[in-house]
Amino acid sequence: MLQYDLHVDKRETGSKHHLKELRNNNVIPCVAYGHNEESRSYSVNETEMIKLLHKIGKENAIINLIDGKKKHMTVIKDVQREPKSYKIRHIDFLMLHKGETFKVDVPVLLTGAPEGVKEGGVLEHLIREISVKVLPSKIPEHFEVEISSLNIGDSLHVKDLKFTDGEILDDPDETICIIAAPKTVAAEEESEIEETAAEPELIGETKEEETAEK
Repeated sequence: MLQYDLHVDKRETGSKHHLKELRNNNVIPCVAYGHNEESRSYSVNETEMIKLLHKIGKENAIINLIDGKKKHMTVIKDVQREPKSYKIRHIDFLMLHKGETFKVDVPVLLTGAPEGVKEGGVLEHLIREISVKVLPSKIPEHFEVEISSLNIGDSLHVKDLKFTDGEILDDPDETICIIAAPKTVAAEEESEIEETAAEPELIGETKEEETAEK
């Protein structure tokens, strides 16, 4: 499991004006909380936080918050961003304890070129994260699934994942991905349905014309 150290500074729970000042000085407000833990208010250098997020990418990682001489084992629970600029506004860290399980979302990575796609099918990736209950030391960085053997009509479900280090919390019958039929076929079928639905209207117009001629 990847681990990174991140230096943080204690901060007082301030007003909106105080939080705005922090952000204007390239400092991100953050909070750390967990089971049987008091919420701790911190701030972190924006540049250092952005560098760390780039290193982690979409993987799971343990973040050791360095608060003076103290070190708190955490994972990133939530990153709030500005809607337009996408600038980081606030970060929530979940505090972990050795020997205590917790819920975490694990990314699902699909690898390989499915046979069905080579034949013209379309890969639909429906679930990109799986919720698991696991010990901090057993957190998987991701679930990697090889899908080269999938043909058109084949699908992969949550129950197909192999995970013995914890408990998968999602519905076993949920579909992670499916190789759908080629879009061209689906489009032709849809076109035929539309033409069939339009026929009664055309017949009606013909009858009205015949009536008018009489």
